[in-house]
Amino acid sequence: MINDIKAGLHLSERQVEASRAVLADCGNMSSPTVLFVLQRLIESGMPTGSWCMLIGAGAGLSAHALLLRV
Repeated sequence: MINDIKAGLHLSERQVEASRAVLADCGNMSSPTVLFVLQRLIESGMPTGSWCMLIGAGAGLSAHALLLRV
Protein backbone atom coordinates (compact mmCIF):
# COMPACT_ATOMS: atom_id res chain seq x y z
CA MET A 1 0.00 0.00 0.00
CA ILE A 2 2.86 2.40 0.76
CA ASN A 3 4.22 1.94 -2.76
CA ASP A 4 0.80 2.68 -4.27
CA ILE A 5 0.34 5.86 -2.23
CA LYS A 6 3.94 6.90 -2.95
CA ALA A 7 3.38 6.48 -6.69
CA GLY A 8 -0.08 8.05 -6.72
CA LEU A 9 1.01 11.15 -4.80
CA HIS A 10 4.47 11.34 -6.44
CA LEU A 11 6.26 11.12 -3.09
CA SER A 12 9.96 10.53 -2.57
CA GLU A 13 11.34 7.59 -0.63
CA ARG A 14 12.31 10.01 2.13
CA GLN A 15 8.67 11.04 2.50
CA VAL A 16 7.58 7.48 3.24
CA GLU A 17 10.60 6.31 5.24
CA ALA A 18 8.94 6.81 8.65
CA SER A 19 6.04 4.61 7.55
CA ARG A 20 8.38 1.89 6.32
CA ALA A 21 10.48 2.09 9.50
CA VAL A 22 7.49 1.74 11.84
CA LEU A 23 6.14 -1.21 9.87
CA ALA A 24 9.59 -2.85 9.89
CA ASP A 25 10.06 -2.26 13.63
CA CYS A 26 6.54 -2.94 14.91
CA GLY A 27 4.54 -4.55 12.14
CA ASN A 28 1.02 -3.55 11.22
CA MET A 29 -0.72 -2.55 14.46
CA SER A 30 -3.93 -1.61 12.67
CA SER A 31 -5.31 1.85 13.52
CA PRO A 32 -2.57 2.87 16.01
CA THR A 33 0.10 2.49 13.31
CA VAL A 34 -0.52 6.02 12.03
CA LEU A 35 0.07 7.43 15.52
CA PHE A 36 3.41 5.63 15.77
CA VAL A 37 4.38 7.04 12.36
CA LEU A 38 3.37 10.54 13.50
CA GLN A 39 5.43 10.14 16.67
CA ARG A 40 8.43 9.06 14.61
CA LEU A 41 8.04 12.09 12.34
CA ILE A 42 7.82 14.49 15.28
CA GLU A 43 10.86 12.91 16.96
CA SER A 44 12.81 13.18 13.70
CA GLY A 45 12.59 16.97 13.98
CA MET A 46 10.00 17.87 11.36
CA PRO A 47 10.29 21.62 10.88
CA THR A 48 7.40 23.78 12.09
CA GLY A 49 5.04 24.45 9.23
CA SER A 50 5.67 21.09 7.54
CA TRP A 51 2.68 19.29 6.06
CA CYS A 52 1.94 15.66 6.88
CA MET A 53 -0.71 13.27 5.58
CA LEU A 54 -1.77 10.28 7.64
CA ILE A 55 -3.59 7.56 5.72
CA GLY A 56 -5.07 4.41 7.19
CA ALA A 57 -6.97 1.64 5.46
CA GLY A 58 -8.91 -1.05 7.24
CA ALA A 59 -10.61 -4.29 6.45
CA GLY A 60 -13.23 -4.13 3.76
CA LEU A 61 -13.56 -0.72 2.16
CA SER A 62 -12.75 1.58 5.07
CA ALA A 63 -10.12 4.25 4.53
CA HIS A 64 -9.31 7.44 6.42
CA ALA A 65 -6.95 10.32 5.75
CA LEU A 66 -5.85 13.34 7.75
CA LEU A 67 -3.85 16.29 6.45
CA LEU A 68 -2.14 18.24 9.20
CA ARG A 69 0.49 20.88 9.64
CA VAL A 70 3.16 20.57 12.32
